[in-house]
Amino acid sequence: MANYHQKGSHNKAPVGVFEANGKIDLILKTLGKNTQFEIESSADGLTFKTGDEQIKFKNKILKEQEIDNIRVSVWEDKYVACYLQKTGNSKNLFSSVSTDKKVFEHINAIDHITEAGSIVPNFKIQNNYVLFYGGDYLRLAYSKNLTDWEIVNNKLHSEPKDFFGKSSLIVANVSLTHQGILVFYWENRGANKYSHYVLRAILVDIRNPEHVLEKFDEPIWETPPQWANHKIIPVGVVKLENKLLSYWKIFGKGLFVITHPFVDTVTKIKQNVPYVIINKLKKNPLLAPIVNNFWESKATFNPAAIHEKNRVHIIYRAIGEDDVSVLGYASSSNGIHFDVRHPEPIYTPRESFELSGPYRPKSRYSPFMSGGGGYGGIEDPRITKIDDKLYMTYVAYNGWNTPRVALTSIDEVSFHNKDWAWEKPVLISKPNEVNKNACILPEKINGKYVIFHRVYPNILIDFVDSLAFDGKTFLKGEHKIEPLHDKWDSRKIGVGPPPIKTPEGWLMIYQAVGNQDPERYKIGAMLLDLKDPTNILYRTHAPILEPDQWYENDGFKAGVAYPCGAVVIGKKLIVYYGASDSYVCGATTNFDQFVNDIKLNHPVYLNPISKIN
Repeated sequence: MANYHQKGSHNKAPVGVFEANGKIDLILKTLGKNTQFEIESSADGLTFKTGDEQIKFKNKILKEQEIDNIRVSVWEDKYVACYLQKTGNSKNLFSSVSTDKKVFEHINAIDHITEAGSIVPNFKIQNNYVLFYGGDYLRLAYSKNLTDWEIVNNKLHSEPKDFFGKSSLIVANVSLTHQGILVFYWENRGANKYSHYVLRAILVDIRNPEHVLEKFDEPIWETPPQWANHKIIPVGVVKLENKLLSYWKIFGKGLFVITHPFVDTVTKIKQNVPYVIINKLKKNPLLAPIVNNFWESKATFNPAAIHEKNRVHIIYRAIGEDDVSVLGYASSSNGIHFDVRHPEPIYTPRESFELSGPYRPKSRYSPFMSGGGGYGGIEDPRITKIDDKLYMTYVAYNGWNTPRVALTSIDEVSFHNKDWAWEKPVLISKPNEVNKNACILPEKINGKYVIFHRVYPNILIDFVDSLAFDGKTFLKGEHKIEPLHDKWDSRKIGVGPPPIKTPEGWLMIYQAVGNQDPERYKIGAMLLDLKDPTNILYRTHAPILEPDQWYENDGFKAGVAYPCGAVVIGKKLIVYYGASDSYVCGATTNFDQFVNDIKLNHPVYLNPISKIN
């Protein structure tokens, strides 16, 4: 924790931070009658040396105590500072310049700009300086002399209104890169003194700063829930070598720095701010309901998948005229064009816990009605091959009791002969507990089978001696993977396909819902330790796939991308998912590159600034 103390009795407040000559300079303002500004320097951005290096902002119009929100742009021959003047409810942006970082000479007020702004360092276009500033929108202005500014009427960028309401944008830092001008900004979603901040970035064209090249949809970072009841102020953002550092003042606690992984190329920016993507297939949807088939006339979705004998086999959930979920089968030689589709369901309810008998009544009240609008049956399968058997987990629901995890199996000869001689299913999750999203790891760990499942809001993991469940012994939920409360997957998570073994760890594709976007199911990825799959090595900071296409929104439930299957064919990974609880879809990417990209998603570290004496 960092409390700022002058050698007298006055506290200090951080009002700006910038990078110069490979060091981080923190600007502090004393609070009291005799306002002064000081600079403390750091080689790593974490530990600051007490130097009492005084700086002066000369301004005949303003009093120094009115100066705040300082942004310094470092040039080869000068330092250009923009700062806000705050007097009561009045604000205005000013500019000043220094040749020695000690005395900043007043230049002028920048008329009609009342929000914090930053000038692009070491850059002019047509002999104009370029200033970016915030408000309801990100905007920019040009000046040939730092005195007279021409404000561009075009609105550069805004954030969509969400359940937080209209956001205000605050420019944090402007950085010149080979790919463009990188503008970092905070989105302030707060409706009262307890603000919620989101750190974001856009990339702007060097040849035309009014043109946005890239909008990074996912945030770099946002303030966590534990900060919700604290008054916080963002101080600044700097880039130091391959790291991005953001500084935050928490009243009553001190100044903190967040370390964000960052690499200075557009490709790496996408990965580390943060971005890992899997590409949706152009042929989507791969399977759709067949109106003339009674049992799959309404929905075909949430497909399990396995690659065997040079074909991709998928088992998908289907809903027909009776509103009961059954399972259908299709196969493909390349995983994209499914030229075989079984005319009848290959698995139907046959036990009391999943609606017994063929095709139950069309509709009735169902307290745990699942996706797709069905009133029970066989839901959301996953397949794992172990030795010469294919094990299938699914959600069994009889339309009234809580949905539970069931397990069945079939020998591989029968499966490939399409002799659907499935073993008698058995419930493996507890009664009176909603349990879904179960799958089995394809290898034993320390002599035990590993089963993933989900009880809201966590992914649970069990190690069991045998897969021969007796209907009386149930999964316990021995270990758990939790949602990340300050990330995109903050509300609930569930495992997708059975994890795939890689040299870097078990690749686990998962679905998640976040509090920031509570109506949409998105897809993410993790790498788990090969020897201990309860240990998360890497986890994507952003979704790898979001439901933004028509087929993910034009079905029974809009905004759903729900993975249940994945295969690797050569160098290609294909993930199969249910779209809008109505269609079977796929997404693909280079397998090795995808795994490497996930590894770039390092944890984000929160560090208290060392105390300044």
